[in-house]
Amino acid sequence: MADHSQKAILLIGGMDPQGCAGLTADIQTVSHHGFHPVPLITCVTEQTQSGMRALNPLTAEKFLKQYESCIADFDIAAIKIGLIPDLEIAEAIERIVKRHDVPIVMDPVMAATSGGKQATPEVLEFVRKSVLPKITLLTPNLPEIAYLSENVTGSVEKQVRHLIEEGLSACLVKGGHG
Repeated sequence: MADHSQKAILLIGGMDPQGCAGLTADIQTVSHHGFHPVPLITCVTEQTQSGMRALNPLTAEKFLKQYESCIADFDIAAIKIGLIPDLEIAEAIERIVKRHDVPIVMDPVMAATSGGKQATPEVLEFVRKSVLPKITLLTPNLPEIAYLSENVTGSVEKQVRHLIEEGLSACLVKGGHG
């Protein structure tokens, strides 16, 4: 039974079949810090340590129905966004974040850490223009900041500055892959 006195964190992301990343890791982190995790699945991935084979996104309709169930009994205190598998889900996420005046952290899973599939240019463009301006904190690794800042060459600082000029509030670049 859920403890409704705990603050609830809406976790939006993919389900990793091995339990090493995505929502499984987010649930463990949120629970460890004394909050109630409320997972909202964007896709059910097919991945191993050697790479991502398929994303298997939900339809926007199923995703939004799942969201209504997620928030039915909880007041959401914060949102964490991970893997966005396609444009349909990206648009649904934008609608969700508009409904909540809470801190929103986005760990932009633009590609699997181990390689394989990555976000399409249309998803990337939509996230940059419509989702990032609503984010409280973006936490990309080095390949993700390079991918998100698109054609900006030069330092990581220059790439971050470009995203902030486009409307991002704050960015904490993780050193992974560097």
